Amino acid sequence: MKQKLFFLTLLLLSVLATSCNSWQVMPREYRHVKIKSEREKAYVVNKDSLKKQYKILRKSEIFELTDDATTPLKITLAQPSIGRLGPSCGTGAVTALFVTLGQLPIHMEDGEVFSFEENRDGKITTREFRIELRQTMWFWNMFLFDQNRNKKLARGLRGHYYAQQQ
Repeated sequence: MKQKLFFLTLLLLSVLATSCNSWQVMPREYRHVKIKSEREKAYVVNKDSLKKQYKILRKSEIFELTDDATTPLKITLAQPSIGRLGPSCGTGAVTALFVTLGQLPIHMEDGEVFSFEENRDGKITTREFRIELRQTMWFWNMFLFDQNRNKKLARGLRGHYYAQQQ
């Protein structure tokens, strides 16, 4: 009976440890890129069909998004071509977390390809960004409260976009 209880406790702790994720934008320079005070107004053509991409674009605060379809800048979001970057299987991470009970951080590469078209009065510019994140699984991440993957993707998008503008 004690062995079962010990095993179930160990299993519960490892499950709790695997749910403690955090994300960091890579490269480091993109983590704290300031929002420009003068942002262009833009209308997103397909915001209803690609809601996740729209939220990321809105959180990036690159453009001042508006519902006015007469705005000179129109953005058409593209379907993610690859989806997530990095490993799709976390078996190694789960095993390591189970053995260490979440006391050692496990790092995995993560990210997404984000693309859209800018239509400025008929001139179309295609933008594609490979946003890289580092996902960390660690028991102590349970106490971090600013860990939203889409928010980190938005920060990475802002950094890539401004770096491309220079």
